[in-house]
Amino acid sequence: MIFSGSEAVHSETLHVYIDNNNVNEDLDEHKFEITRIMTKDNNPTYKYLGILMDPNFSFRQHVSSISSKLSKALYVLRRVKNCLPDKALLLLYYSLFHCHLIYASEIWSSAPEHLINQLFIKQKAAIRIIAKAKYNAHTQPLFRKLEILPLFSLILQQKLVFFQSVIQKRAPPAFDNIWFTNREYRLLQIDDNNYRELRNDGDYFIPYSRTQTLGRAPIFVLPHEWNQLPPDIQIVRNTREFKIKLKDFFINQIPENFLCTRLFCPACNIPQ
Repeated sequence: MIFSGSEAVHSETLHVYIDNNNVNEDLDEHKFEITRIMTKDNNPTYKYLGILMDPNFSFRQHVSSISSKLSKALYVLRRVKNCLPDKALLLLYYSLFHCHLIYASEIWSSAPEHLINQLFIKQKAAIRIIAKAKYNAHTQPLFRKLEILPLFSLILQQKLVFFQSVIQKRAPPAFDNIWFTNREYRLLQIDDNNYRELRNDGDYFIPYSRTQTLGRAPIFVLPHEWNQLPPDIQIVRNTREFKIKLKDFFINQIPENFLCTRLFCPACNIPQ
């Protein structure tokens, strides 16, 4: 598979072979061509550790796969919502629905926003079922009441928890020396004797991304989102405490007193 946004690259003919010949042998029957996965294939994906990778790096097929699993979970929630108490519904949500949203979200969330929004719509449907609200009820107060993070905040939490593990040297060694602070990056460019202290030295350096698709990749997004965190959250070292503080931070960003500003909103303008 070749990852590229260029159709010219995808249409280019390329053959790759495995040569099983011994030394000083050149037998054709010992050479095997590796089948290339291309965008024009019926299923242009390769499944790696549960993630469907496609040549355009759009994760369209993976999001579609998650959406299918969420639809099945929604069916179960709808069938049992009148039989189970609220606490049981919440447990069912976390066991059947939430797990699909967080698995490898640091990776597949590089998909375009309109694809991720399809999953967010299903999450809002699940929240309405758990809260036993109307099918078109506003979900902001429901998310706050149930203390469940909306999808985009949930993805951001997963990303920041991973980035914290990198900073605290708890991530696999393969992630060492990928991200640098502004001070570390500038010291690589100039002599230490000529370095001047700057206010953003402690922030992480954000590389330049040439395209929007590339800009959604973790290598660009993670340092940017980390730099936006309040200092009292950045300094937390314990992972569990960090996750709790992050969740509280995102929950508090949801307005406590929700006010709908939509004209002729069908959920608010209920006939008396």
